[in-house]
Amino acid sequence: MNRKTNNERKPQKILIAGGGIGGLTIAIALREAGFDCTLFEKTPTLSEVGAGITIWENALKVFRELGVYDLLSTHGMFLQKGTLGTYDGKILSGIGIDTIVEKNSKAQLLGIHRAELQQVLYKALPNDLVRFNSPIVNIQEEETKITIILKDGSKESGDLLVGADGIHSVVRKYLLGPAPPRYSGYTCWRGIGKIFEG
Repeated sequence: MNRKTNNERKPQKILIAGGGIGGLTIAIALREAGFDCTLFEKTPTLSEVGAGITIWENALKVFRELGVYDLLSTHGMFLQKGTLGTYDGKILSGIGIDTIVEKNSKAQLLGIHRAELQQVLYKALPNDLVRFNSPIVNIQEEETKITIILKDGSKESGDLLVGADGIHSVVRKYLLGPAPPRYSGYTCWRGIGKIFEG
């Protein structure tokens, strides 16, 4: 959310709503750029939520720039191929990385559990930057600042607010009004992965 400030005025304080993968990555990037920021996460702690995720080369480039690539690579596994199969091991379809990337490209695909990715990003930040158990319930805009109101009644003000608070985003609702989720036309299957050696 952009404030109505002088175009030459650099934001001094940035508030981030949401401590998922997006919010944590934004916080790391903002600190790298020299901004002061605080992240507000509604849950009491980071929990084991979600399933595996494949990080493609474009995102890996970002993580290299942010200095977390090496640690991520120790928590995940670089993929050479992927298959879909039945519970009894019958392979239904498969694809190799060489069919995805250009020949002689150094592109990589990293498979990692979402919770481990989230932990790596969280540990790259100072302990006091993420405020847990801090759900945002309301937002107030003024000419030179933006203020969030937390569930406990406390308030925090900044120059800019980033909404990374998921499908039930308070920031999106404030900007666009209430609206039900809209089906985008994509369907995701989640399952259990098995690593085959050799």
